[in-house]
Parts: sequence; structure tokens; C-alpha cells
Amino acid sequence: MGKARCIGLGLLGVAFGAGLACESSENGDGSSGGFCPSLEGYVSPCDEPTTCARALARDCGALETILQPEIADEIASCMSALGQPMDCIDRATDLSTSSSIVEDFATAFCLECGDGSTACEEELLSGDDETPNARAGRVARVLTRDALERLQDECTTGDECAAGFEDCAKQFLARDLPSETAACLVDGVYDDYDEDCGSTSNASGDTDTSDSTSPSDPTLDPTGETDADPTGETEGDTEDVCNQVGCACQFNEDCAGALLCPMGTCEEPAQCGDDPYEPNNGEVQAFLLDPITDDDDQGSMFSAELEAATDIDWFRYEGSDTAFAIVGPYAQVNVNALELCIYAECLNGLENTDVTCNEGTTQQPSPNGRPGCCGTDSGGFEINLSCGGVISDESALVFMSVAGSEPGVCQEYTVTYNF
Repeated sequence: MGKARCIGLGLLGVAFGAGLACESSENGDGSSGGFCPSLEGYVSPCDEPTTCARALARDCGALETILQPEIADEIASCMSALGQPMDCIDRATDLSTSSSIVEDFATAFCLECGDGSTACEEELLSGDDETPNARAGRVARVLTRDALERLQDECTTGDECAAGFEDCAKQFLARDLPSETAACLVDGVYDDYDEDCGSTSNASGDTDTSDSTSPSDPTLDPTGETDADPTGETEGDTEDVCNQVGCACQFNEDCAGALLCPMGTCEEPAQCGDDPYEPNNGEVQAFLLDPITDDDDQGSMFSAELEAATDIDWFRYEGSDTAFAIVGPYAQVNVNALELCIYAECLNGLENTDVTCNEGTTQQPSPNGRPGCCGTDSGGFEINLSCGGVISDESALVFMSVAGSEPGVCQEYTVTYNF
């Protein structure tokens, strides 16, 4: 399954100069300097980095939180040797070995989705074949124990769970990562991608070859025949793709390169400012705010920014229940169109946590199972929190998420909150 493609192609990118960051993050000794620096410093051999190369660099912080440290280190090492991102994920998966974490997953998977046999477990642990069992094993090799246990709970139940595991894994990982990045990670683990210039991996693992011409001869069509008309376009092109700002469009795919289609015309992507809270794209990465009490005078506020339609910002704080005050976690976002969610976990245990939602909001658990409420156009809302009884201490961890930005918009917002 693994291919020795990891070394060499990145060197060509130096000539093209198409990098994902202004400067390489390599140290003077040639080392990568870490997982994120190695991805952010990658220089593509293409005029434009592939979709997955961009996504992995952009979301490397969130990605690192769900990868086994050994996998992240191997990817960084491969990248420092001029490997391409997807190749390095494939290589790191090939080089990984079994562990008690993966063995526990193999037992559970084969009992629920297979025949429970030793042969099923051996097939999963080897990860060498294209069978559903082996492919599930490749995903299991790269994830942390926490991520793998949550994946097991969600994707190893029900009829045909072996055949549906791949799609379920992508949907599950899209809770901690943008869906595009989640799909790229799974495609890299499965070796289902094409990093040729002009090709991009998609969520199904297939490649988009709508621009499959060679950079050295743009007149070649897929059959090998040429049509060197004065415009340089190939005969048989059926769709016009806009390559300049202002062209009419319906979807982002109608715009070439990095252009987006936010409001019916192709536009340059917004250049967002530095967000001091990033990376906070998943619940496990929630930015830790200062602790507060249920004394309403101790509420607070912060301002942040959503950088894309797929961006979601997470925050958390510890709220303390004090005497003669009433607990009522509350939050309000100043942009009504954004979705605001509030979740809670009592300090005396998640099992003692009970949350009910007020009118205008929807009961919805967090990706990690914390009870909570979500609302849009709510004008701010409070959740009703109980930690086990009338006289119980209702101190809790409170999580808040904000999402729902429009494509191509750097959406600034302010959240006010209290406990």
C-alpha cells in the first residue's frame, strides 16, 4: 500500500516558489521544527498547492490534537526531507505499528462489524489489504486513544458498519476538523489521492481531473490529441471557469484557483487578521478563558473572528457556584446570523450534569457528549444547569462554540457571557 514517493518532489517547489507560508519553518540544522512548522513551511512543486496541501497546513493545530504523537513526528520528519503532505501521511501510516489501543479497537470492531474471529483482527491489525477491515485498521493506527474510542463508539455499530466505516470516519473526524481536512486525512491514510498538479482530493477519495492538462503542454486533451487554437483552450471544454475577479458564478467551483463565489461573482478570499485564540477549531482545542463565578458582576466578553464558512471557534471556562448567587450560564453573540452553542460539564461528573434549554434554542450535545443548547438569531440565551440536586454545588466547565460564517468573509464577532 505504501509507496516510496515521500522524498524529492518538494525540491521542485523551490524552483516554482509556490509555498503555503512566506518563510520555511526549518531550523538551521535542517529539521522540521515540529508538525505544524513542517506543514506550514511546505513548498509545493505546483503553481498552486493542492486542496489538501492547503487544508492540512491551515488546520495543522487541530489535526495534531487527534494524531498519535509518533505519527505527527513521522509526518514532520518526512516533510523535512522534502516530502509532500499526503505522501507523508501515507508513509507515517505504513511505518506505524500495532499498540494496545489499536488491538482493543480491533477486538471491538470485529465483534460488532465482523465475525469476531482472530482472522478478522489479524487482517485489521495488518492494514495491508484493501478490505474494509484492513482499511479500518489504518485509520485506527494514527488516532489518539481518545479520538479512537469516540470513533469506535460512533462507527462500529449497526448493520453493514464495516462497509460504511470509511464514510462514518470522515463524518466523525469532521467534528474536530473542517470536513475538507478530515477527508484529506482519511484519504492520506488510505492512499486514496493524487497529488499531481491540477488534481485535488475530494471527500469521496476520488480526484478531480477537470484540469488534467500537463503544465508543460496546455494543449493536450485527455485522449492525447491536441487542439492548439489561438486561445490555448482545449477542444471539448464544456464549462467556463472564471480566472479573474468579477466573473459571474454560482458555486466556488466556478472560480479558478483560490477565488471564491460568496455573492454571485468570483472574489479574492478575504485576508483575515491574526486570531489570538487559534487554533480552537474543535472541542478538544477550546481556548481556556479566565475562571468566573455565578456572581453576575464577574461576566466577561471577548472578540474573535471566523475565517471561513467551515470555521468553528471553541472556548471554555470554569464557573464556580458561590453562596447567595444563582447559576445560569448565559452567552450572547453580537452577530445574530451566527450559531452560538453553550455546553456544560459539572465538576462533580458528567453523569451528574443535566441541561435544559429555553425557548428559541435547541437541545444538542457537543461532539464529545456534553449536554447543551444551540441557537441562531436568539439575541443571547441561558441554559438551565443542574449538578445533581437542590443543594448540590453547581460549579461546572462551560464550553461555547460559534459558527456559521458566510463563504469568503472574515466574520468578526463579540461574545458576552456570564455564569
